[in-house]
Amino acid sequence: MTQERKKLTFEDLISIYFKNFTKIIFTNILFALPFVLVGGILYFLTKDADSLVTAFVVPMCILICYPLNAGVIKVTRNIARGDTVTEVFKLFADAVLNNFRQFIIHGLFLYLFVAIGAFTFSFYYSSAMVMGGVMIILLIAAVLIALVVLMMFFYIPLMTVTYDLSVKDIYKNSVLMAIGEIKVNLAALFAILILTAVCTTPVMILGGIKWLSLGFALLVFLLIYPASCTYASTYLVNRNMVLLLSGEGDKVHSTKNAEERLAKLRQSRENELEGLDIEKLRQSKEEYIFHNGKMMKRSAVLSQLEKKADAERNME
Repeated sequence: MTQERKKLTFEDLISIYFKNFTKIIFTNILFALPFVLVGGILYFLTKDADSLVTAFVVPMCILICYPLNAGVIKVTRNIARGDTVTEVFKLFADAVLNNFRQFIIHGLFLYLFVAIGAFTFSFYYSSAMVMGGVMIILLIAAVLIALVVLMMFFYIPLMTVTYDLSVKDIYKNSVLMAIGEIKVNLAALFAILILTAVCTTPVMILGGIKWLSLGFALLVFLLIYPASCTYASTYLVNRNMVLLLSGEGDKVHSTKNAEERLAKLRQSRENELEGLDIEKLRQSKEEYIFHNGKMMKRSAVLSQLEKKADAERNME
């Protein structure tokens, strides 16, 4: 009997995607339809106003609709990790209701970044074209900051629906992963760029027919684009995120020297155990606990604390 060939990462990503294509389309509609409706209303309310007003009012659709992204994240995360998703609407609605408050905060942050960032980029770009020099450096810096924030948002919503963390810990961890997990983040960005190219090519081909190209772009956004981008990034970053937040970062980033790796692991575990009450852990019935922004298995932590206590008693 021949052994089945193990699929490559992108091959597996695409295979799972098309097996769950109808579920991703339905999820996309649940998010994109309200987003387009709210964005359209805000646009028509401000189209005759000053361009600066429009630039700050229209992006408010992000703030209003971003809680719906909790549903997109929950459904696509479950699909990406191989779970069987049956009741898409129920999973979507539960995620929105359970994470509404934190996603309002994320939406506010994203809205301010988009509204202010668009104005800043436009200013630096026009200034760089005229003045050059320092303005070009500032333009490059603005683009790099935008990329870091984009990569932060690979993790922020995913971390929110997966773990019971404070907003402070979510943003702290997302910044660290946006910078520290650059390889997997670039892979996710590459996957999104490929998807964007596939979706926009027909629009560019139909560019001479304005209303037809606009209608096709709207259809792609309503049916495919947001949820597909979320699925691609989630598939690629989820494993590393779970390992890092579970205190198993050595499985992601091994060092060349085995002794150095073990020493770092021991030290990190000792630091993680600081402040934990062994009696409370014994009485707890929870399978997992959250401490210092990390999820840890209660039985494993309890075992480590008991060994540490025994070692300290033997030394006395």
